[in-house]
Amino acid sequence: MGEFANTLKTKRESLGLSMDELAKRLGIPTEIVEAMESGKFIPPFYFVSVLMKTLEDKEGTLLEAHRTDAQNSFCFG
Repeated sequence: MGEFANTLKTKRESLGLSMDELAKRLGIPTEIVEAMESGKFIPPFYFVSVLMKTLEDKEGTLLEAHRTDAQNSFCFG
């Protein structure tokens, strides 16, 4: 699992939300939340701000984790 996946799960659990509850708040299928938390799907940058608001991430830890994973997914050489 990547840093974004771990951070997302930690944030969700700290608010006492199930994957289903988060999905409903976001208006997306639960399978998308599952894919993000398992590291199989990293959402587009613009969706991270929606996640930050929904999960009350005022510190920006989701954004930082997203940047880290995005940088690590590009390999030149």
